[in-house]
Amino acid sequence: MKNLLFVAIFCLIAFSACFALPQEAPLPAPPRLAVPVVVYFATIPVTRGDVELSANPSAVYVPAMVETVQFPRSDVPIGGIFVSVGDEVAAGDIIASLDSPETLRQLEDLEQALGRAQVELQIVMDRRELALGIALETDQPIDESFFNRQINDIRTEKGFLMRQIDHTKSLVESLHLRASIEGVITNVAVFEEGMLSRPTQNIATITNHGYTAFVVRGRFAEYMAPGDRFEMTIGFDVFLMEVIHPDVFGIELRTDGNEAFLVFLDAPPTLTIGMTGTVHMPFERAEQVLMIPTNIIHRTQERTFVYVVENGIRSVRDIVIGLEVNTYIEVTSGLYEGELVTR
Repeated sequence: MKNLLFVAIFCLIAFSACFALPQEAPLPAPPRLAVPVVVYFATIPVTRGDVELSANPSAVYVPAMVETVQFPRSDVPIGGIFVSVGDEVAAGDIIASLDSPETLRQLEDLEQALGRAQVELQIVMDRRELALGIALETDQPIDESFFNRQINDIRTEKGFLMRQIDHTKSLVESLHLRASIEGVITNVAVFEEGMLSRPTQNIATITNHGYTAFVVRGRFAEYMAPGDRFEMTIGFDVFLMEVIHPDVFGIELRTDGNEAFLVFLDAPPTLTIGMTGTVHMPFERAEQVLMIPTNIIHRTQERTFVYVVENGIRSVRDIVIGLEVNTYIEVTSGLYEGELVTR
């Protein structure tokens, strides 16, 4: 009886202990299959072409022959300005005139006085000839010195009048402002009634477009020497230019010397003041080499590499570069033509 009681108590304790054991976690649900996301890369093929290190400085059109004209006399009323911007003029054409009627009257009076002196001289000479003829016929001597004194006095007066006339004619000529060169009027003063002349006032600017040059200023001018030839683009047209020595047109260089002048070797276009062009200055060139855009490459302190895309997988590839410019770079090792690279 005691044994049965012991067995019952043991079973009760063992059964109760089963509920105190830790519970196992439930098994997770089986995974669901999903299609992997495909990554697309923006790629650029490795191509073959020319890589050129060059500069493209700007050049500004400057007429090599430009003249400004001013009146040499001051404080004289300007009678009129007879040209407008765009007018073509020849050397010697009257551009403007001063209003000085007293100078014209003075010249007229002097010319009339010279005419009267010439008539008086002719009268005295005729009288002398007549007196000599009568003396020869009558065999009577005459005082020829009387006529000679009159003739000398009149000739002296004529000489004085002629000198006055020459001086007055120069004054009259100074009333007219003439074109100093052949060309086109590119600037002209605005005429106003009552305006006076001033030697410092530019009445007109004449530009001879037959003598034209483009000037390059700055550090790139140091690489241009007389005789060098460059291509220059104006708008959509390309022209062949040659560097000239400034003495050819009498151009004075700036004190720092950073100027170069180029002239056309073929027919120039229609030029206007302020027109600009772009000069192509090649320094170094690698022809038909492997090249990629410069912004594709990556650099560290020890490596130069690109990302190559093969079968949709991007991988790192070390490369060796050659000539490098702003847009493209030469690849001398590490890539093959047609391979795809990405940023």
